[in-house]
Amino acid sequence: MPAFLEKESRGADIIILWLDCDKEGENICFEVLDCIKSSINQNAKVFRAKFSSITDKDIRHAFSNLRS
Repeated sequence: MPAFLEKESRGADIIILWLDCDKEGENICFEVLDCIKSSINQNAKVFRAKFSSITDKDIRHAFSNLRS
């Protein structure tokens, strides 16, 4: 999985992490960032979408309220 994440993020200017809004999701975000830090652009912006359910309303709200 780390190699896949690194390959897919290569050259990215923007990263949006879509993971559960709990401790486990937070830890996974840090693991993902650790995997991709060498492949994304040096000045890439990283955002976190925070949500607790996958309803259309909550997903749209999370996207409209990304956190850096």
